[in-house]
Amino acid sequence: MPFMNILSVRLAEEEEPEPIAVGIAVTLLGSISFQMGLLYLTNHSDRDMRRYSYGVINQTVSIFCAVLLFQAFDDVVERFIEGLSLELQACVDMAHMLIWFTILQLALAWIAGVGTEDAPEGKDCKAKNDENDRSE
Repeated sequence: MPFMNILSVRLAEEEEPEPIAVGIAVTLLGSISFQMGLLYLTNHSDRDMRRYSYGVINQTVSIFCAVLLFQAFDDVVERFIEGLSLELQACVDMAHMLIWFTILQLALAWIAGVGTEDAPEGKDCKAKNDENDRSE
């Protein structure tokens, strides 16, 4: 029974964990569990499962990179226009938006093959996509 007395004394002496420590511990366990899940899905025995898992991971990383890139450029523009009048700030913000919109449209046109000789048209587009799916 002396062991039980020592255990009860130790438990009574322990401090309550701080909320920030609990938050950090839960975040750490959650991130490790998430990574284990990703490893499980990317090494799954089903080929389709692996392909879709990599697709989702690819899209997620792309979104995070796009947001990070936009925020970096937006911070630079905002620091540049800090002391300008409100009207001029609105004009610079509008130009900034138009630049990103133009980049988006050009990227989509390039990806779709607009203006090139090998651009798929109509039914050929679906056939070309089906061929690409079968080759993967």
